[in-house]
Formats: sequence, structure tokens, C-alpha cells
Amino acid sequence: MVGRRFLLALAASAIRSHSFAPHSSTPRSHARTVVAAAPPIGDLADRLLDAKAASGKTFDQIADELGFTNTFVTQLLLGQAQLKPATREKFAQALGGHVSEADLDALSKAPFRGWDPEILKEPNVYRTYEALTHYGNAIKLLINEKFGDGIMSAIDFYMTVGGTVGKAGEKRVVITFNGFHPRRRVPEVSAGGRSALPRRCRGSSSEGHGRGSSVRRVAATPRPRTRLADSGPRRQVPALH
Repeated sequence: MVGRRFLLALAASAIRSHSFAPHSSTPRSHARTVVAAAPPIGDLADRLLDAKAASGKTFDQIADELGFTNTFVTQLLLGQAQLKPATREKFAQALGGHVSEADLDALSKAPFRGWDPEILKEPNVYRTYEALTHYGNAIKLLINEKFGDGIMSAIDFYMTVGGTVGKAGEKRVVITFNGFHPRRRVPEVSAGGRSALPRRCRGSSSEGHGRGSSVRRVAATPRPRTRLADSGPRRQVPALH
């Protein structure tokens, strides 16, 4: 029994040591919010959000200076996007020099992206999720009718959070998804499992296999670089996986 109590106490101590509460007693300029549980980005995100608060700028103001969407800037400040070398100096200047070189180095690495299912308990997040699931069938049918079979990319993708004013003068939230749709033919597969592509589309036998080998390559068709007509000025595309 004593051993079991010791293990439970040890586990509770480990959980407390990995929590997202600030590790310093220094007063902070903004309220703490759990933004993710795994991977642990809390400390980095806290320092970056503190730098934003010290700069006195909004997410939109920083986004305008960098030429990014406001959601991409927010993802950067949460440690969930990669800071490119060409943007490093400008990013540091936009935050008034309140970001350390060590944190800039950390942001320059490919992040370990993730999300915590607990975030769905937050009413603002859950209601947005609820809207997407409720309208999910309609969204799919409309996308397929307008663009053909395929899905909207979440890599070649922009998102902005804005607003408008309703007829009664009320404030209304506008969330815009702008993603590339790869409208191209999907190869059909016959009942025998062999590709139905024309013979001219198939490559020669792979290196390392004999003449009689049935292993073949399919020639890759390069995708043309397409820009959406309504995408506006070119901006850095966040890679979301």
C-alpha cells in the first residue's frame, strides 16, 4: 500500500512539473491560457506572447508589417509554425526586439505540430468545430460540384479571422479558408489491382530488377504551379499537418 501511494504521489508530482503554469512568480501582462498539452510548447509560447504584449501591437498589426495572415502570425507566436530565415530579422523588429536569439533559433526549426483534444471543451473552439461538422456534408458537396473530386489543401492554405457589421449594427465574425484544390484525374484501378493508366504513362522497369520483373514505375506528372485568382498578394504559406 505504501509503495502504491508513493507511485501515485510521484505521478502527481510529474504532472505538476510538466503543467503549463508559468515557472516564474513575475507578474505577467496577459492571462495564461492552456494552448496545447502535447507537445509542450507552453514556455516558448508564453515568452513569445509576452514579447507581443510588450510591443503593444495586435496580431493584425504584426501581420500587416510582415505581410502574413493574422492566423499565421498567431501560429508563429504559439510555436506552431516555422520562422523562415528571410523573415527572422523583420519578425524580431515587429516585436520590438523583445524576443531572444535562442527563441528565434527555436522558431526557425520545423515545429512539432499538435493539438490537445481538451481544446474542444473551450466554448469558442467547440462552437467553430460544431459549425464545421454541422455544415460538413454541404461543404463537401459544394466543393465537389465547383471544383471536382478532391480535397482542399491545408498546406497550400491561407486562413484569416476578420469581422463585419451586420444589418442591425452588430459585430459579426468572418473566418476565411483559402486552400488550393488539386483538380486532376485520379488513376482508376481495375478489379485485378493493376492501374488503368495508358501504357505510355508507365515507366520502364526499376533499376535493380531483372528484365522479367513485374515491378514498374509510374511516371510522375509535375503539377503546374497555380495561383488562385483571389489569393491577393503572395504570402508565406504555413505548412499544416
